[in-house]
Amino acid sequence: MVSEKEFDNLLIVLGKRLNQDSLTPEGVSRVEALAEIVKHQNMSNTIVAFCGGITEGQSRSEAEAMLEHFQRLVTESDIQGIGAILVEDASTNTVENIQLLAKELTESGIVPPGSRPIKVTLLSNDYHLYRVFTVQRLLEQQGLLKYLVQCCQQAGLAIKLSYEPRQHVFVPYPHEEIQGRLFVLFDRLTIYRVYLQGVVAGVFSEPPSELATEPYRIALVSLDALEKQIDNSSGLFTPLYEQLPIIRELIEATVHLTDGKPLVHPLTKLDKLLTHLNRYLDPEQAWS
Repeated sequence: MVSEKEFDNLLIVLGKRLNQDSLTPEGVSRVEALAEIVKHQNMSNTIVAFCGGITEGQSRSEAEAMLEHFQRLVTESDIQGIGAILVEDASTNTVENIQLLAKELTESGIVPPGSRPIKVTLLSNDYHLYRVFTVQRLLEQQGLLKYLVQCCQQAGLAIKLSYEPRQHVFVPYPHEEIQGRLFVLFDRLTIYRVYLQGVVAGVFSEPPSELATEPYRIALVSLDALEKQIDNSSGLFTPLYEQLPIIRELIEATVHLTDGKPLVHPLTKLDKLLTHLNRYLDPEQAWS
C-alpha cells in the first residue's frame, strides 16, 4: 500500500544478536535510547526501522524482540506519534540489514520510488558505529554507508546520509567490566580485516600501500592495549593471550603485501581467529 504522506527522516535501529531469544543488555540499550528520542522529539515525519532477523540458535528475530521491548517502554500516544514503524526481520548481518531495508522501504509503499530525499540516521552502540564510520572514512569502497546509498539508489529511493558521526546516535556500550573493554578493543581489529578483504577482492582504486597505514596503526594500538589489559587481568582470558601473538604476526606479515592472491591464506586464518575470539570475548554470548 502506497503511503499517503512523505517522510523527512528514517531512523534505523540496527539489531544485535539475541541470547536465548531475548534481548541482551546491548540490545536493550539501543531500544532504551530510541525510547528516549521518541518521548522527547517530534517523530511525526519519521520512519523508525527495526532491523535484524533470526540468527543461528534463535527462534525469533532481533527486530521483533526490539519492537516488543520498545512497546513496553513507551505509551500508546508515543507510538501513535511516530510517522511509521517498519520491521525488517530477515537479515542476519549489517550488510543484509541494508540490502533488505532498502527493498522493504519501497516494496511496502512507505517510501515510494521518486519520493523526495529522506534523511537517514543510524542508531547502534558506540563501538559498532565507530567501526562503521572508521571503515567508511579510511576504506571508502568497503564502507557500509556508501553501500547503503547504493542499495537505496537501486531501489529507487533517494536518501541523505551524513558521513559525520555526530549526526547519528551512538549509544554507550553497557559492559564496563574487563571483558567488555577487551571486546571493544578486539572489535577494532576488524578494520584491518576489512582492509585485507578489500585488497583480496580488488575493490580499491587507490594503491593498497597508501590505504594500509591507518588500519595497520589502529590494529597495533589495539593489540598493545589488549596485551596491557590482559597483564592486569590476573591470568584470565588464556585463549586470547595465546592467540594475540599469532594475530600480530599475521598483521605484520600482510601489511606490505599489495597483491590479493598471497593474502588469501593469511586472511582466511586471521578471519577465523577474529571471529572465534570475538564470540569468546563478547560478554553477551554467556549472558542469561
